[in-house]
Amino acid sequence: MSLTDIPDLAITTILEKLDFRSILNLRNVCHGSRKHIENTIPPLWISRIKITVATDKIDLHLEDVGSSNYSIRYLEEGVETFWDDFQRLLKHQKSSLNYFNLVLHFQADEKLKEKTILDKVYSEFLQRLQSLLKSQKHPLKVQKRCLIVGDQNEIMSILPYLDSKELESLQESPNLQTFDLHFEPDHSSLVLRRMIRNVFREAYVDETSLTDWYSRIPDSPEYILSARSSYFSWITFSRSKM
Repeated sequence: MSLTDIPDLAITTILEKLDFRSILNLRNVCHGSRKHIENTIPPLWISRIKITVATDKIDLHLEDVGSSNYSIRYLEEGVETFWDDFQRLLKHQKSSLNYFNLVLHFQADEKLKEKTILDKVYSEFLQRLQSLLKSQKHPLKVQKRCLIVGDQNEIMSILPYLDSKELESLQESPNLQTFDLHFEPDHSSLVLRRMIRNVFREAYVDETSLTDWYSRIPDSPEYILSARSSYFSWITFSRSKM
């Protein structure tokens, strides 16, 4: 019996049990399997996505809701394949992501490559990613934490295409040198500050704070915004319900 002899219902049931890498492999088996996947769009339940961009490769790290971890590496000549695959991933993804991690400043490249080369690679990647996210019907839903390793302009080129209603925490890398906070100081009691800090205790697990700020969110009286810097110069913005 060949793959084409298997009933469509059976193939659909099998596809629903596969991870993204397996679906990609099955697409390449034959025209029939590719057509069936494109028509049925089997659902994916990915909880974490990490994309690491280097000058000669792109690594896509995925974790399913069932805690299955795997990575797909795209070498320089396979960059277009990465974009095709990532577009399919977004099309098949049915749940909010818990974590989205984008690493642009790859340390090995930072030491060996000229800045002009790196800037060109990062700029081209961000333009493609921005265009892809912009073309989606809905903003990318990231619930728990979004971690972006890049400078301020790089971060802001992606942030508008994430669903702000879902995002609870945004962590920015040491490449972000400064940021402005426009607020009126609130000289509240130490007891109140401790109470507010307790609200964010789950957002800062295993982190040592250097400085933190708290603020109300306009038109969202039930939420509080926290901005925290750590000893490692990371800046984390978190939203929590009082």
